[in-house]
Amino acid sequence: MDLSLQQLRVFLTVARRLSFTRAAEELFLTQPAVSVQVQKLERVVGQRLFEHLGKRVRLTPAGELLCRYAERLLDLTEELRAQLAELSDACQGVLGIGASTTIGVSVLPALLQRFRARHPGVLLRLHIGNVPEVAQRVLDGQLDLGLIAGDHPHEHLQSRPFLDDELVLVVPPTHRWASCPAIEPRALSGEPLILRERGSTTRAAVEQALAAAGVALNVVAELNNNEALLEAVELGIGVAMVSRYPALAKIETGRLWQVPVARLALRRSFNVIAQRGKHRTPAMRAFEALLDEAREADWWPRARGARREAAGAADQGEG
Repeated sequence: MDLSLQQLRVFLTVARRLSFTRAAEELFLTQPAVSVQVQKLERVVGQRLFEHLGKRVRLTPAGELLCRYAERLLDLTEELRAQLAELSDACQGVLGIGASTTIGVSVLPALLQRFRARHPGVLLRLHIGNVPEVAQRVLDGQLDLGLIAGDHPHEHLQSRPFLDDELVLVVPPTHRWASCPAIEPRALSGEPLILRERGSTTRAAVEQALAAAGVALNVVAELNNNEALLEAVELGIGVAMVSRYPALAKIETGRLWQVPVARLALRRSFNVIAQRGKHRTPAMRAFEALLDEAREADWWPRARGARREAAGAADQGEG
């Protein structure tokens, strides 16, 4: 059979998403172009690969069989490309990186800037989504590495920290707490609170910590975007506990104030995940080396405008 690798890639994307429309969006193709590739592949194998049930799509038995072999063929192709690249010791080819939302917006750009300057021959394919989505794409082989907040335990994933994070309480400069060296956790009970969306690891960490401190939550808004959330805090809609990285710029310029919460330390790690046992291409090794460097490097801006940082550290130390 004269199988095209491009046809197999298109077929696998449709098979994973069970949607021609979503596959087209992911592949940056039109839906008719995706349909044409699948039809050509069906003519090559001589059988239907998908069946349509109303608006739903599912694999036929032939499609399920081809799906298993197509994954193996494409994996072998990538392995061959990686091995050939290693023969020339060249850091080149394609590197797929996924990131959870906070990391993707606030941390990943600084990493990419340095990686591109050092390895211009690598084509970067990036995806930003929630933690389960990034982890699944790494498991499926669509991404080489995933950068996530917290951990995502899975027997086929290996994970290690690359950067420390802290969740901080931010308020507008006009808030009554802006002049306080620190507040007690119980002061948050009933305070209008803005949270990330349900399913967010940031929200889960905040809810767990505040529940343990006996805080009665008064949630007034839920937002799935850190920038919008911080704007809402600045406008006085409520207070929020967020990762310090997206909040740094507003803290430094005085548009928001960081308020220490006594004996409430909300620290976590940003982790890099990969398939367990996956062959490390030169590009993957280079990016992971950059992550190791990031733990020690002073790339990240400091919140110089947070005048009570030392006091906050002392309060947290009491716990």
